[in-house]
Amino acid sequence: MLDSLQRFLQRRQAPADPESALMSQWARERGDEFKRVRRGPGAVVQSVGAAGPMRIEWGPPQRQYIRGSELRVRIDAKLPDALEMLVLSRSLAESLEAQAFQELTSLQQTGMDEGSPEEARWLALFERIDVAAGPTFEQGFVVVSSCVPHARHWAAGELAVRLLRARTHWLSAQAPLVLMTLRGRLYLRTEAGVLDETLLDGVRILADAAAVRARKISTRAGRGSSAAPVAAGGDLAPAAIPPPPAGPAGVAAAAVPAVAASAIPGLATFESDDPLEGFELDGLHDADLPGELPPLGVPIDTDLTL
Repeated sequence: MLDSLQRFLQRRQAPADPESALMSQWARERGDEFKRVRRGPGAVVQSVGAAGPMRIEWGPPQRQYIRGSELRVRIDAKLPDALEMLVLSRSLAESLEAQAFQELTSLQQTGMDEGSPEEARWLALFERIDVAAGPTFEQGFVVVSSCVPHARHWAAGELAVRLLRARTHWLSAQAPLVLMTLRGRLYLRTEAGVLDETLLDGVRILADAAAVRARKISTRAGRGSSAAPVAAGGDLAPAAIPPPPAGPAGVAAAAVPAVAASAIPGLATFESDDPLEGFELDGLHDADLPGELPPLGVPIDTDLTL
């Protein structure tokens, strides 16, 4: 009787559109919770990542620079409020800067409009940061932050590898991508022109890995997050490790001794038949991070919502 009632309720709650149906099946296979939005198209998947509670949303865009549907990820990683870092796809950064310049010159304004997205204001407020991740990374991504040394290390190493892998697997060259830490959370935004499992898996793994690495950055900055450290096997506060020798692209050499593997799903599942010269995950993980980083500064006022 109970089984029959559950099947009936599942049929009543079955998503009407194919995208929501795909997300529902994808979430169920991974043991996550799926919800439909009450009004209009859209869906939400709630999960628990390696760095904290995760919310994945698909639906109408919340940013003008995203065409069609938007895929968003938010992770409550309990990062320090002062840890403000941003990675943008280069095409998006250049588009936002051109738009801001046009608005300032045409309207003879002296400052950013309140309606401008947070990402555009950060581009105007902070200087770009050089990341030792090779020319391919520089051609594809832009990094800005109020915490220059922290963002420089955050966007390099393992995260640089994952961002480059994203461009070869699910992120097209012109697709907008936003990866941001703000008010203790990790945010990811991108277009979802064609929603499929590759895209869903890609944004989930990338956001989770970025949040874990940000946790490690905050710990080594001498101001760890308010969350308790994860036990062995998924340690987010590893022991200090001297910076290893850099490879040709500024990433740790493959000969660096491997450290304890992070509990990020898919971290060690990449096959060697898809190499990116100088960017390999094996033996990297967080070994490229310095043992200590400068203390974090004072946070700025922001209004980003997800």
